[in-house]
Amino acid sequence: MKYLKIIVSLLIVFAYGYSLIKNDFSYAPISSLSLSFLLIIIGVEEIQRKSNWGYLFFVVSALVIVVSIFSF
Repeated sequence: MKYLKIIVSLLIVFAYGYSLIKNDFSYAPISSLSLSFLLIIIGVEEIQRKSNWGYLFFVVSALVIVVSIFSF
């Protein structure tokens, strides 16, 4: 789970960095989807730790998925 979180985080950083440097925001929905997957991973980790914050991560992730789908 740790390596998956690192890989998704790097994907997000590179996608947003490319968008900012090149001033091309056509990859923003893909970056948002990657961000929602990262939030799901963090939510699963928080639920495994018996924390109630995990459910909030799932709600925020669902919101980000809906927004990124409408952005396509």
